[in-house]
Amino acid sequence: MKKIFSVFLTLLAFLAINYFVSKAVKGSFIDYSFIVGLLLTVIIKFFTSKGGVSAKMAEGYTQATTTERMEHSNKEYSFSPGAVFYTGIAYTGLSVLVTFIHYRSYF
Repeated sequence: MKKIFSVFLTLLAFLAINYFVSKAVKGSFIDYSFIVGLLLTVIIKFFTSKGGVSAKMAEGYTQATTTERMEHSNKEYSFSPGAVFYTGIAYTGLSVLVTFIHYRSYF
């Protein structure tokens, strides 16, 4: 039940952000759906991964702002995709399909 709620909430967030972006730039909802989907999916991947550049930057910032010396973790980069990430992938893929169908007369 929790995964279904996550998928629904993620889809609702993607649609709302896409709606506000299209209204802000006075464009079509379909025109911005792929860009918004891709950007949000990349952001989700960045913030749900462990290790890598972002973790090392956070450790460096913490060490620079405090007087304590931090022990560097040698964690390898890992990413375990979940329901939210797969929802982003599905939204992006579906937006490509809908955009292609909508603009097929131009091809």
